[in-house]
Amino acid sequence: MMSCVAAFQSPLFTTPSAGVRSVAAPHAQAYYPTRLRGWASGGGKTLLVSSTRIRPIRCLSALSPELKANLDKVVTSQKVILFMKGTKEFPQCGFSNTVVQILKTLNVPFETIDILENEFLRQGLKEYSNWPTFPQLYIDGEFYGGCDIAVGEFIML
Repeated sequence: MMSCVAAFQSPLFTTPSAGVRSVAAPHAQAYYPTRLRGWASGGGKTLLVSSTRIRPIRCLSALSPELKANLDKVVTSQKVILFMKGTKEFPQCGFSNTVVQILKTLNVPFETIDILENEFLRQGLKEYSNWPTFPQLYIDGEFYGGCDIAVGEFIML
């Protein structure tokens, strides 16, 4: 399972007039200072001094125990299942379409699940597979890979 970032340790490079800076990730949000007091120098370094403290970062997992149990059931329910953007009849992404065409060319029976219909499923599946992109191909209940892996294996045939 993917771990979330507890804090952003990189330095903040900004000017006093820049205002709020935020860094967003699917699993965390950090807020940087909003009121800037000015610049301070010492030890050969120039630092930005703030009158506002950095807010704590929330780290949330999209993969609940219930979602994990459901995904375990789904990926083992079919020999080949593809989590993709769109459906096999109407792919909504070039990478998803490529994997669908490979499976059809090989005459592999497969089922698809449209991850665009459910944001919670999409984020949870990224943690479940520890793979950040879609499509995601599962064979015999095991994560096989994405489009790049499927294309590479298809070329090897």
